[in-house]
Amino acid sequence: MKIKDAAELTGTTVRTIRWYHQEGLVPVPENRGGRRDYQLHHVARILRVRWLAQAGLPLSNVRDLLDREDNAGREESSAGGDSTDHAGNKTSADTADRMDATDHADHQLRTVPPTVHSAQPVPSGAAVDDLYAALYQVDTSLEELHAQRQRILHLIDAAESGRGLSSIPPQIDRVYSRLEQAVPQDPHIQRVLRRERNMAEMLCQRGLIRADVIDALDLPDNQIDRMVDFLERFVAIKDVPGQELEGAVVELSGDMLQWCLEHPELVRLYLAVMPGWNVPAVRSVVMGLLMLEYRDPNQRALLRHALDGLTELISQGAFDPESAPATTQLSATRASGDPS
Repeated sequence: MKIKDAAELTGTTVRTIRWYHQEGLVPVPENRGGRRDYQLHHVARILRVRWLAQAGLPLSNVRDLLDREDNAGREESSAGGDSTDHAGNKTSADTADRMDATDHADHQLRTVPPTVHSAQPVPSGAAVDDLYAALYQVDTSLEELHAQRQRILHLIDAAESGRGLSSIPPQIDRVYSRLEQAVPQDPHIQRVLRRERNMAEMLCQRGLIRADVIDALDLPDNQIDRMVDFLERFVAIKDVPGQELEGAVVELSGDMLQWCLEHPELVRLYLAVMPGWNVPAVRSVVMGLLMLEYRDPNQRALLRHALDGLTELISQGAFDPESAPATTQLSATRASGDPS
């Protein structure tokens, strides 16, 4: 075949193939009828060079690797072993052995920490290290492409569903949308929710929100309805008269804590991203930020009571993985505490 046909088959250019010849990466075909006649083994060689180069190996390493294989093939041939093709590569007689070796290399790569391959320079004199590095680079590229594909699919889904080109996962978007729709009359809460949504989107864009957190927020509608109810009651508590405030605070914070007990996995995720909750200094910082955000005294009273109750349940081990919902502790928590 002509050089342009070889270029089309291998997805490269005539100029690149000629450069491979110049660099000694691909043997120059014989002249037939006044032109170079490319055979199947030339095409295979070009494909292999391209694969190794795209996997991240420098061309000097590619040349060393292929030269060593060529020399090994010629030595086996001269010793009465398997035959070689025009490029010096072993042919079908040892195909099964090479497949076994490939499977073994794949197993070794999966059982050895990636840093063994990625953190060290590739020795030009070690073919196995070259191949490990190439395979690791391919796997890394595949993971990156898969992640990019998932992001594009999400953007397509967001655009087709009318949410716009947002990178926030639909599980989180659905919760914030329902909460924003619940209190359109409260501009302050709307600002808080929009700010939190923007923060979540920024963290998602940078891959800083764990997948298990996103999956845990894929709540059924009835659970989101309860969150909407909590938000509406939180807004309405501003207008509760003083003589009724204590009862309203205890009731709402108790309902919120009961919801936490019914969803311990969400509380455990919260504790995982907010380590040291049992340390008074950490709780003081969180409470200080909340007091800056919410200035209404009734809402502040509710937040203090609810967070104190949550701290008590955490200290009792109510959210340990092996614990069952602690309704008795909740009853004591709801009945105790000064909401002021």
